[in-house]
Amino acid sequence: MKCRVEQSLFILWALVILPISCLAVQETEWQAFISTTDVKAVLDDGEFLWLGTEGGLLHFHKNGSVVERFLGIDFGLPTSEVTCLARNADGRLWIGTVEGAALFDGKSFVPYHYVNDRTGLAEGYIREIVCDPAGNVWFTGGFRGIGGGDGSAMLSCLRYDRTWKNYDWRRDYPGNPSGFCMQIMNEQFIFLGTDMSLFYFDNGVWTHYDLRYGDTGDNIESQYIYSLQFDLPNLTLWAATEHGLYSLKPSVKPASSFIVKHTMKGIELADMLMENSDLFWVATAQEGLYRYSRGIYEPVSQLSSIKANCIIMDGQRTKWIGQKNGITKFSQDHSETFNVGNGLRDNWINAIGVDSKDTIWFVASTIDGDCLGYYDGQRFHYEGETYGYIDQRRFFVDSKDRVWVISDSNPSGLSSKQVYFYINHKRNMLTGISNISIITEDDESNIWLAGKNTLIKLDQALNSVDYSAVMLSLSLRYLPRYPTALFVDCANNSIWLGLSLDGIARIDLSDMSVDQWNDQNSIVTYGEVCKFTKDHAGVIWAAYGPEFPGGILLFKDDVWQRAPISDWGYATEYVSDLEVDADGRVWFTMWGCNTGGSYGAGVGLFDGSTWTNFTTMNSGLVHNQVTGCAIDRQGDKWFSTHGGICVYRENGRVTEIDKADSVPSTHRLFVVYPNPFNQGAAVTFSFDESERLSEKSLSFYNTLGQLVERNELSALAPGEHTLRFDGNDAEGQELPSGIYIFQLRVGDYHQSLKATLFR
Repeated sequence: MKCRVEQSLFILWALVILPISCLAVQETEWQAFISTTDVKAVLDDGEFLWLGTEGGLLHFHKNGSVVERFLGIDFGLPTSEVTCLARNADGRLWIGTVEGAALFDGKSFVPYHYVNDRTGLAEGYIREIVCDPAGNVWFTGGFRGIGGGDGSAMLSCLRYDRTWKNYDWRRDYPGNPSGFCMQIMNEQFIFLGTDMSLFYFDNGVWTHYDLRYGDTGDNIESQYIYSLQFDLPNLTLWAATEHGLYSLKPSVKPASSFIVKHTMKGIELADMLMENSDLFWVATAQEGLYRYSRGIYEPVSQLSSIKANCIIMDGQRTKWIGQKNGITKFSQDHSETFNVGNGLRDNWINAIGVDSKDTIWFVASTIDGDCLGYYDGQRFHYEGETYGYIDQRRFFVDSKDRVWVISDSNPSGLSSKQVYFYINHKRNMLTGISNISIITEDDESNIWLAGKNTLIKLDQALNSVDYSAVMLSLSLRYLPRYPTALFVDCANNSIWLGLSLDGIARIDLSDMSVDQWNDQNSIVTYGEVCKFTKDHAGVIWAAYGPEFPGGILLFKDDVWQRAPISDWGYATEYVSDLEVDADGRVWFTMWGCNTGGSYGAGVGLFDGSTWTNFTTMNSGLVHNQVTGCAIDRQGDKWFSTHGGICVYRENGRVTEIDKADSVPSTHRLFVVYPNPFNQGAAVTFSFDESERLSEKSLSFYNTLGQLVERNELSALAPGEHTLRFDGNDAEGQELPSGIYIFQLRVGDYHQSLKATLFR
């Protein structure tokens, strides 16, 4: 590790990191692993670019390096997933996210959240922000197609006088559309592209114009409009849609109808850039970049493989394309792509598990299909195969460290609902068994598989015992007999089955007798149980989701009871996983949509008496839409979310660093900046004249308490100093991603800060 100490005349601006006391038992903490690979928005910033990604906001140097990463709520963003960027007249940066917006003045973020009473931001999922010349800031969007929280869609305007004005552009329109893009001519004339075609505002009146049925010319095949550009000299509005590029000329004045022309037919467009009236650059979702001029379009051959999200042009007329796998620079027929990711390929994580070595396994949903990945404590790795949709019910890590996957519909053409298992990263197929929907393990290390009219036990040698006759003995109103959840209670020699619309069944394996509960004889709802578990008190838990609501039911004293969590939001009706920790506490994850339009209810905890809810608002949880939970040998809770992976550590493992004394006013460790960091971090500290002769050092530790390197500082003069940490070890090798402890010692005093390194 190469470190350089400088005398500093100023304090680095940074976000203050709270000091930590490194004890044998560390304070609880959250750590997030967030992918920044998928670039959703790009904004020019001179020598730099601002990049909005699924994992946060990046400040990117045009030479190809990420300078700063602002990864979500820890920095003041409403959430990690950035959707759009804009700059207002005074140079401040507006950031749109899936849960509101934020304003960045170069030092700090001011979040703007959805306000249901229409006195502020009237949408949560922001898809585009426009800053007009008059100083107004416009916001449009919609909650992933389910609309605003009050059922009437809004276009919000933060006016130059700091008052809010909201436009009810879809109040009287059925279907609850979402706004995707806009062209603001002035406050009295607005074009709005949506997932249900075009809306425009003309002198106080909103009009819906379904471009699929234009008056003349070709008609638009799709309602989805992703980008609008207005060619003022030719009085033409251009629309980029999922079925091509369209020009719209008013056929009469005012614009009550249009002459519609269609080109680039059948190509799914993502964004467009109008360099001038005769030259367009069109970014497509699957076929790269196109050049369009005077009715003729042709692909840019070297960029035909990229999957684009957005395109801009900087002051040097260089085009920058945000795409699924980074940012691409294109200038004078030369292109270069930069990967701005940090290890995790995608933030849409469907399931998670842990093996006996504390390797974290997960299922990531990518544009090519679901894939199996793992985190070994240092880096992320991925297996080569891809699958159809896999959730927590179709993925399992057993006690023998075998990783099981049920393929729903493999893109490679493999059999539907086929079972595979990995041993030492080699995939094997379970032959002779198909149409399986659920997999689990009992306390005796037997594997149980359930599917259409099928129930099979595999012993430790994978020999099978067929219990399918039990399925045929069930009394069901609905067919086929396709269980949605399976739990084996070895202590009571029984099996619990979720039977979708037919409720819940318990089978006594000693005599094959069956008890059933449904909406006719209990509070068991007409829905789909996705997971069972049993707590230390012997209570059976049943979680409903992800397809049908129902929340959590508890079977205690032969009676079903409902968990008292409805106050956390409607998303509690959709539970994705249940896990019991070593202390008998039950952890559960929730991922549905709320009535206000937001997604997910985070993580729930029941400790035997108290119900606790962890969300992005009161914890370090990276995303409220949580799909799974796994608990490792240390008791750390790992959560898969639709915003990445995060871990909650209640019992830290930093054991080799002693407890810090109280902090004297004469010296302190100011800050580690930036944090998280990638290329390096600056550590700023100070001490006064009274400590000139004291022994002084700055040491670096990993979270296992292992010393990475110690730097002697005794020769330094009193005052403020900055030490540069380049993220390498003493031999100059790159350190892996993770949390590192920076500890300053001056005489008998020591203080520690933590920072996260992302590769």
